[in-house]
Amino acid sequence: MNRVIIFSLAIFLLMISMSSCQYRKDDRANETIIRPDKFLSKETMINAMVDFGIAEASIRQMASKGEDTNKITPFYYKPVLEKYDITIEDYHANLTYYARDPEMMDELYKEVVNRLVILQATVRSQ
Repeated sequence: MNRVIIFSLAIFLLMISMSSCQYRKDDRANETIIRPDKFLSKETMINAMVDFGIAEASIRQMASKGEDTNKITPFYYKPVLEKYDITIEDYHANLTYYARDPEMMDELYKEVVNRLVILQATVRSQ
């Protein structure tokens, strides 16, 4: 089951990374980028994205078995939010902040996918 979740997540994140950045830098030249109050460093953001991605894959797996996602989502999100001492709003603010730079966001997603592939290989070898 872990293999299915990790593989599904890797594919999902790869698809998102290919389509997430639709803006050109020229379109945002005069835009002010405000750093979130609870800013997550690039490394911490990558780790959080991996953890949230695994949580989302687990939620989707449970939903496919008929579980109510409204009931189980807090169960999966809470440990991740506590781990990084953030709220869901903080996480979304950081996603928005990083997404304003398409190259940076692409870099983040590539690293997330790389880590998921390594995790998948580790799970398979056990």
